[in-house]
Amino acid sequence: MICCFQVVDEHVLNSCTPSSPATFLFAYSTDLAPRVIFDTFSLYSPLYAAQYSKLANVRFDLWDPEQIEYHSTFWQWNNSIYSHLPNPSLGHNSSGTGSDVVWIIDSFLENTEAPICGSALMIFLKRYPNKLDNPDIVAKLQKHNVFLHVVTALNPSGGRFSGALYDIATRSNGFCIFEMDTKFQQAASWFAALNANPYLIYAVNANVSGTGSIVLPPLTSQYVESCLLLMTVQDHGVLDASFQSIDLEWEAPGNNASVYQNHATLGGFIIGNFFGTNVIFNATTYNTTLNYNYTAMTQTLQIRIFSRHVTDYWPPYF
Repeated sequence: MICCFQVVDEHVLNSCTPSSPATFLFAYSTDLAPRVIFDTFSLYSPLYAAQYSKLANVRFDLWDPEQIEYHSTFWQWNNSIYSHLPNPSLGHNSSGTGSDVVWIIDSFLENTEAPICGSALMIFLKRYPNKLDNPDIVAKLQKHNVFLHVVTALNPSGGRFSGALYDIATRSNGFCIFEMDTKFQQAASWFAALNANPYLIYAVNANVSGTGSIVLPPLTSQYVESCLLLMTVQDHGVLDASFQSIDLEWEAPGNNASVYQNHATLGGFIIGNFFGTNVIFNATTYNTTLNYNYTAMTQTLQIRIFSRHVTDYWPPYF
């Protein structure tokens, strides 16, 4: 079964394209160790930043909230982040207090200082939100084609709902990783790899349970190229026995491709819920099938494919 959510705003669709000026927001919980963000931000270079017309950063989960800072150059951005590294002493003492990350997302979507259309929000989450359902934020993200790239800590400092941002990312064509915060840099390297493949060309969410097969929407590749595939194999934290295997297949006349992962192989490389790889496609349309083997628990998987070539369309919200 494919999970489907669709929001259409004709004015936005006609005026906002993947080549429109966009902003990159680097946002992180103050509950993280300073070294985590110090090391992770080193993945981002002036070359990566050059894809965006504005750069932004903010700490969240603070006792006294800070505003998002917007910059025109990489070095302004760089200096701002390194002078505002996480500081747990500025955060909340109670583990019962939820994260204010959704408020940060909403603040960006309401800003008047930087472009919103097609922007990317890179979020490092240590404290979980206390609210699970956020339909208003999902609608705004869809309206402006804004993507959430999220790394969620498996060892939280507080909050209730580990899956809150996974759900938002699922419904807005984003991508959410679960990982130990000591491995945030390793996990975020897959998002930094979008420097070479920045344009989302395929986004599908699949509900899986037990053993079976799903015919997914077809994939159309406009070029012969190597694309980046990011896929979650679970919609929750530590990789566990609920996942046994997946086989993602693409078939076209004269050209087939596939990606296979199982628990034993993937478990040797990650603690969390995802994998990334490159897949070579021809310039054609592929029939796409997901074969899977899980326990009975239903899970929603995120499947995202990125190209190095700019497109003239936004993938629909499935």
